[in-house]
Amino acid sequence: MQVITVCNRKGGMGKSTTVVNLARQWSKLGRKVLVVDLDSQGHATLGLLGLDYMTKPQAGVHQLINDQNIHLPEVIIQTEFESLSLLPADLNFNESKLVDDVTQLKQRIQSLPEDQFDLILIDTPPSLSNALLSALVCADWVLIPFIPHALSMNGIMQLSELFKEIATEFNPSLKLMGLLPVMEDRHIRLQNRVINTLSNRFGSHKLLRGIRTNIRLAEAFELGSPIQDYSPNCRGAMDYHMLAHDLDLVIH
Repeated sequence: MQVITVCNRKGGMGKSTTVVNLARQWSKLGRKVLVVDLDSQGHATLGLLGLDYMTKPQAGVHQLINDQNIHLPEVIIQTEFESLSLLPADLNFNESKLVDDVTQLKQRIQSLPEDQFDLILIDTPPSLSNALLSALVCADWVLIPFIPHALSMNGIMQLSELFKEIATEFNPSLKLMGLLPVMEDRHIRLQNRVINTLSNRFGSHKLLRGIRTNIRLAEAFELGSPIQDYSPNCRGAMDYHMLAHDLDLVIH
């Protein structure tokens, strides 16, 4: 069971879209996948369950971490997509009230039977919070989607320092899976400069093939549908198909 935390900071976008579409792509390949939505904005929850869920939310991951009387199986939702489950966000939860113990989520995940899920993808809030720290503490890998511009580059540099702190104090096995350009357009010189700078800083092997700009991705997300089901032949679906393949090579 591999745990992948997907995060970004300043200027970051594409995080929840990547979690939803990557999870769905892996589930289509026969993997048993759990999405954990730690961002109380609930974007990954929206992307998998749609707007109807937002009017009748149930207890989710934040309450699970705060309340030992809530059992993990009680809050996991089986989505309409085969082999894809969700631990939803608590949409009205104040993240500042999350318990200080950043190992609680890891303990809950470790209580799952080893063969229940092959992959766990965690969507995180963009702010430095106990929710983000909790996600990094329990992760095997970190994936960073980013729009290639200067603000994103600054956020990635900040995250790299945070990774070092978490690896030193809590999680020595934490590894950077890769940097993922999203809304990528290689005709834009600024994007190329940012990508080249990050490639020099982290190594070209850490720069993943990008997710190209595609309006279909936004349309699918609004409807609570992964791109593979909304528009399976569009370039967004193709990009996430190739990303899943590339990340399989990293994991294995």
